[in-house]
Amino acid sequence: MKKTAAFIILFTWTLILCPLKLSAQNNIPSLKNQLLVILVSDLSIKDKIFDPKGLYSLVHIIPRKNDNDLISDLQKANISFVALTEDEYTSWGYKSKSPIILIKDSQIKTLNTVLSYNTSERDVMITSLSKTINPLWIQKNATGLLYSSSTKKEGFIKYADLLFLLSYNNTLSQNTIYFKENTNSIQYLRNLYGQNTSFFYGRYLLIAYILGAFLLFLYFKKYRLLFGYSIFFCMLLSTIFGFHIFAPLNGIIKSSMIIFLSWVLGIFMEYLKLDFKKTLLFIWSSNLLLLLYFTFSRIFLYKSPIGFNNIFQGTRFYGWNNDLIGIFLGSLLGIFFLISNIKKTNFLFMLILLLFTCILCFSPLYGANVGGMLCCFAAILASIYFFEEIKTKKIIYIGMSILTFLLLQNYFVHWDLSQTSSTHWGIWIQSMSKKEFSFSFGIIYDKLKQILLFLLIPPLNIFIFLSWILLNKLRNLKIYDEKWKKIFFIISAAIIFLNDSGVLSSVYMLFYFLIPIYCFSFSNG
Repeated sequence: MKKTAAFIILFTWTLILCPLKLSAQNNIPSLKNQLLVILVSDLSIKDKIFDPKGLYSLVHIIPRKNDNDLISDLQKANISFVALTEDEYTSWGYKSKSPIILIKDSQIKTLNTVLSYNTSERDVMITSLSKTINPLWIQKNATGLLYSSSTKKEGFIKYADLLFLLSYNNTLSQNTIYFKENTNSIQYLRNLYGQNTSFFYGRYLLIAYILGAFLLFLYFKKYRLLFGYSIFFCMLLSTIFGFHIFAPLNGIIKSSMIIFLSWVLGIFMEYLKLDFKKTLLFIWSSNLLLLLYFTFSRIFLYKSPIGFNNIFQGTRFYGWNNDLIGIFLGSLLGIFFLISNIKKTNFLFMLILLLFTCILCFSPLYGANVGGMLCCFAAILASIYFFEEIKTKKIIYIGMSILTFLLLQNYFVHWDLSQTSSTHWGIWIQSMSKKEFSFSFGIIYDKLKQILLFLLIPPLNIFIFLSWILLNKLRNLKIYDEKWKKIFFIISAAIIFLNDSGVLSSVYMLFYFLIPIYCFSFSNG
């Protein structure tokens, strides 16, 4: 009865924590009925051609487009426009009465000449389609950065948002464009570009170190404690470096500092001869609490190597990335794995309660990661199945968990679809309810192809297969637990097959089981 009441309290608590729908900051100022759009083939964010005034953004274009693709998209939307070359525009096209004049294949060196023909005082939009990431400038009296409901990132919009701007009085897109005032917008975009590039390389530097440290951990038995500490301090320090005070640091510098400090702290912990189990519990608990704090504060570690979302590749624009699934679940399951032999009172109930909290963290309300949410639910079902020994209770708890999960999903999806831009989860559920099965199964098919690709291509597949082999070769009976081994294996597989890029996340999660096992085996060997 106590557990039934607790489930009800949990559900009520979840609803209370749900955020209110926030209003937008500033709608974009209306464009004139006549617009001059110049597509500059050699345009770069480094070019010093833009007026300090105006609206700025970077435009994300994946899959790649060209001038003809844009023309085709505008034609499909029945938007009235005329597409001209520079010569056509300067000879007669500037007199056109068309709502939109689109100049294709323009060049930086002739841009001022083209602009001098804008005698009708049309609003001017300058951009490019030549790269994956292109600058955009709109001539307006207002000065600031564009962003959209689809990216939620200041100074960053998608190709679909560009189409929306070109069809401002039409219904081509459901997205909403906003702007935020900024007196130095072009410098902001250059910083954004530079930061994203540095975090891209910094992230892979940290990943390479963590995976390399794990191999050294397995090979050098004498230094296992040191490498184990270093790996988990990397996870914790990456979270700590998500605080705003560290935001100005370059991504590569951050990763280098994290690696260095993980070694310093690891050596210090080993020198003090602290209890390894208690130290791990402290590191994991601290990391988990910080991640919960960041989640409910809506700070998603975008400027941390471990939480970085590569917006330039279009993998994820906001919320928790897939790597954090393994760290969330690994930290939580690892804590309960280490304390499972210490205290049994309400063990299963507390584990389920915290896993439901993690579901909230990955829900559309906060982390917006469908795979993470489903993996947490899989962990709940696996925990009940393996740890509840009474069959009747097992069935009841599984049924109650499924019902609670479905009720939460009903709320999440309704909330999600009420926003100006829905997550993939809300869109997919909506497509299923409308029986748009070709779209629904197309998404599943694309996800499966991506999963298969990651499983077949090195080097990450080597680490996941190595970790699974190691799971089946554990022999230390003092801390080894067959039930926990099965749970970690099942959840690691769930992370892979419920996320299109979950292999690394799965490897991270398995560290929280394998490293303690091998460290205790070494210390007792």
